[in-house]
Amino acid sequence: MATKSRIPVPFRQRLRRLRYSVVPVVIFALAVAGTILLWRQQTAAPNSIGAVESVRYDIPSPADGRLIWEGAPLDLYEQVRAGQVIARLDDAPLREELTALRADLARVRAEVATTEAQLKLDDDGRNLNRLIDQRRIGLDVPRMRLTLLDRRAELEIQRITLQRRDEQLAAMKRLVETNAATEVEYLGIKLDRDSAQQRVQSLEQMIEEGQSELQAMQQRLDGLPEAAKAQVDAFTAPLREAAAALEAQARALELRLKELTIRAPAAGVVSAVFRRPGQFVREGDYIITIADPTARRVIAYVRPDQRIDPKPGMKVMIRSRANPKKVESSRISIVGPQVEPVPSNQLRSSNVPEWGVPVTIDLPPSMDLRPGEVVDLVLSR
Repeated sequence: MATKSRIPVPFRQRLRRLRYSVVPVVIFALAVAGTILLWRQQTAAPNSIGAVESVRYDIPSPADGRLIWEGAPLDLYEQVRAGQVIARLDDAPLREELTALRADLARVRAEVATTEAQLKLDDDGRNLNRLIDQRRIGLDVPRMRLTLLDRRAELEIQRITLQRRDEQLAAMKRLVETNAATEVEYLGIKLDRDSAQQRVQSLEQMIEEGQSELQAMQQRLDGLPEAAKAQVDAFTAPLREAAAALEAQARALELRLKELTIRAPAAGVVSAVFRRPGQFVREGDYIITIADPTARRVIAYVRPDQRIDPKPGMKVMIRSRANPKKVESSRISIVGPQVEPVPSNQLRSSNVPEWGVPVTIDLPPSMDLRPGEVVDLVLSR
């Protein structure tokens, strides 16, 4: 009996059988492995707690005074820019001191004029032209110093006026945009602001020119013979001392004027308001708090009983508590130098104080967490 040959199976048929019998098994095995891996990541028991770093800026008052504000004051959860004016102290007392300073300057300048007039009488009565000229050269320096000081005092007053006009113009612009004010009112304040700006620029130019003149006068005085210079110094000593005292007073007033304007140290959101316009504040009283909305890193504390020796570069699994949960891998960036008390929001039991070594963990941008948010951590042992 002849043997029958097997009918050959086409390659496509074999490939189809393989696809139906083997591929599902492989896919099932991969799915099981992936499920196990994800399960371990999601259900691994956390061995630490951390919190996203929260950066806040508490803004204190730099001096005693009454808070003032042009336009609407800042309110809770309002956005602020770095360098933005967030508060201002009343400048009326310092304006009065500047006015008094200018009065003192006028008095000393009158003394200089009287001394010059007396020199002219002496020059008419006696033939001491050289000595008189030398003394006049000596008087030129304190007279110009007093003139510059008077211009600086006036400049500070005009700068205060310009700041107020700028704030009024910004407030009026917002009112015009909301149809609460007219363009005519806006243009009127703008003209006042432009006029104040021109006065400031004019005074700045006059002070710059006066500085050059003062240097030239000082050079003429330094060029006198030593004996003549000693006589001139003795003759002008009271006026020079008076000018130096007024200059020191003016510098102190300039510093105090700069402190009246309180600016935001960084961009952020107003998270607390402690004082409102019209209230009196003492130096060091908190006025406002600005919170940085950016989440950059997680801060955690490793307790001694965890038996974990944290090192920079150690792998950490970060798991959010929000729904849906987010899980990302990261690493420790910095390990603190000493054991510190654990903050209350990271205590395992609110009634039991704990201590631990602080560590900072880089926060992956994909987690999109908020500052202050508590997260669970799985630290590698």
